[in-house]
Amino acid sequence: MSYPKSLLILLVLAGLAVAQTPRSPGRVVGAGYSIPAPLKVAPGQVITVFVHSPNGIQPAQAVSADAIPLPFSISGFSVKLEQTIGSTNVEVPLFAVYPVDECVGLNPSVCTDLTAITLQIPWEVTANRSRGGRPDNFAALKVFFQGTPGDAYPIQPESDSIHIINTCDSTMPPGFDRNSELVSGGCRSLVTHLDGRLVTPANPASAGETLVMYAFGLGPTGSAVRSGDTARSPIGLTDIALQFSPGVNLEPVRPTALPPPAGNAPVPVFAGLIPSQVGLYQVTFSVPALAAGSQACTASTIRSNFTVSIGRFESFDGAGICIQP
Repeated sequence: MSYPKSLLILLVLAGLAVAQTPRSPGRVVGAGYSIPAPLKVAPGQVITVFVHSPNGIQPAQAVSADAIPLPFSISGFSVKLEQTIGSTNVEVPLFAVYPVDECVGLNPSVCTDLTAITLQIPWEVTANRSRGGRPDNFAALKVFFQGTPGDAYPIQPESDSIHIINTCDSTMPPGFDRNSELVSGGCRSLVTHLDGRLVTPANPASAGETLVMYAFGLGPTGSAVRSGDTARSPIGLTDIALQFSPGVNLEPVRPTALPPPAGNAPVPVFAGLIPSQVGLYQVTFSVPALAAGSQACTASTIRSNFTVSIGRFESFDGAGICIQP
């Protein structure tokens, strides 16, 4: 079949227009001086993922799970764990789904609709050891909306990825209202007195007192716990290292001191998974006395005068607290 010359010219021009149509380069996924690394997570860890939500799929309001075991779908959103070793296409338990507007302070401001999904990494994830070289298990979380999959988000499973909970985290566990009288006063590590009140400069700890630190990501417990469910009773961990560092506004460090009888490192009163909360760990410890002449915390410059660090196989974290001199 032959075509008129004018039609052929139009077809060629149309093809060139399609070939030369500019395309969006997509969203920036990281910045700095290295390739963005996958998020380190541990089996059973609680995190929040933030999903670009075009075309009106962003939920109008927050919806939380209303029962335990946690559901696998909320407001049409679901998540699956994919991995190269172990069970794949594992359904991921969800705590909550809620809308977030990511805004940049430009004039006019630029806002992107995001959906936040707070979830628990399934206990079935196969952990790597970071000092073992290239990871053996390549894993990712894939978010679905009404059964339609989005892009996979890479994660790096490790035996532990400790995170001391902060009162400004998106993953504050149920029962800890960041606006309550017990947990108030800006962003602070979730370390409390036994009555549940937050340790602050205005409400410091006393020597000999027992405090409770809350964390995610301490990793496997050695006992069977179903993903999305609570432990039936407290499950203690015997290999959590603890280190105390007196001083003003100190950062956490990896614990190096040996526990008794080989050394004099402090030993937690309890460290492990607690019942009634999914994926939530407690580290309970006794407060030592500060040396004579130690500075007290202030409302502005001295945020802490004592730092408690905890560690396990692959990770460490900690919290600065205030002790009354």
